[in-house]
Amino acid sequence: MVRESLTDARRHAPGALVAVRVAMEGGRLQVDVRNSRPATPPPATPVGGRGGFGMVGLKERVTAVDGTMEAGGTPAGT
Repeated sequence: MVRESLTDARRHAPGALVAVRVAMEGGRLQVDVRNSRPATPPPATPVGGRGGFGMVGLKERVTAVDGTMEAGGTPAGT
């Protein structure tokens, strides 16, 4: 999850700051990955080109181990 999240941040928000938090909460692993708004708009074609399954593949992997996942912007727009 962390690797895919970092790859997505690099591809879709190049130059953004990324923070990763990993913790145990109630006997379950919690992973939180957040990135700042990129300094410049992301390119029309992501760094490294297109390909992979991105969020769909990530959601499938999390669900396969009985996990849950949330993704999206924050109220601050990041």
